[in-house]
Amino acid sequence: MKKLLILLPALLLTFAAPAQNVIYYFTNDPAQPYDGLTLGYDGNLYGTTEKGGTYNDGVLFRLATNGVVTTLYSFTGGSDGANPYAGLTLGADGYFYGTCYGGGKGASVGFGTVYKATTNGIVTGIYSFAGGTGGEYPQGGVVLGPDGFLYGTTYQGGSGNYGTVFQLSTNGILEWVTRLTAAIG
Repeated sequence: MKKLLILLPALLLTFAAPAQNVIYYFTNDPAQPYDGLTLGYDGNLYGTTEKGGTYNDGVLFRLATNGVVTTLYSFTGGSDGANPYAGLTLGADGYFYGTCYGGGKGASVGFGTVYKATTNGIVTGIYSFAGGTGGEYPQGGVVLGPDGFLYGTTYQGGSGNYGTVFQLSTNGILEWVTRLTAAIG
């Protein structure tokens, strides 16, 4: 009996419910965040969801550390983009930079965009992918290089339709595109 009493507290600890650390549950609007959060200079966390918003093309949101979520922007599917799979990159200029899998402007509608956003939810499409050799459908985000340029990849386009690596200025000027081929290993 003495051994059972000693084991009982250990068994209770083993089967105890885990502590609840969730501070926010996504619902159907906004929904489906594919990537992580980015800490803003203001101490809030910022992210995107692939679905939800006014046009169901995804949203940009702010998460306060107390769990309050504010939808800052609803992507329209136009020059701002649609369906941001990737998270955000914070630039030295205070803007967030990101990509959308769809959307675009002009003849480039639908191949994806690179955009910049403020902490107040002002989003501006700065580049629309043209498809084909220029790249299409960015699924990953962008990183800010030490030279001040944004670097990223597209899922398709380029030589053989295997994707591209691009370098873009923060004002939307495409500097170069490297076409990925099946030979890269």
